[in-house]
Amino acid sequence: MSKDAAVYTCTKCDAQFPKWAGRCASCGAWGSIGQDAMKPSDTAPSKRVVGKPGSTVSFSEDAAIIHAKAVPTGFAPLDLMLGG
Repeated sequence: MSKDAAVYTCTKCDAQFPKWAGRCASCGAWGSIGQDAMKPSDTAPSKRVVGKPGSTVSFSEDAAIIHAKAVPTGFAPLDLMLGG
């Protein structure tokens, strides 16, 4: 993105658009979109947040969970719909 790039912002709901429009697509207000010069901090890439990886389950454990015996609810149509 160039240094003189602009962003168009709705004054009613603060939605941002890459080009001007007569009506805000977010809130529907007419004539509320104006041009704002982008600040250098707006063009800087955001920092990536890295989390811990999730736990894994082996296929044999997953198959045991899938084939577990269903507990009947006592309501036949619901039992049939839930597969057991």
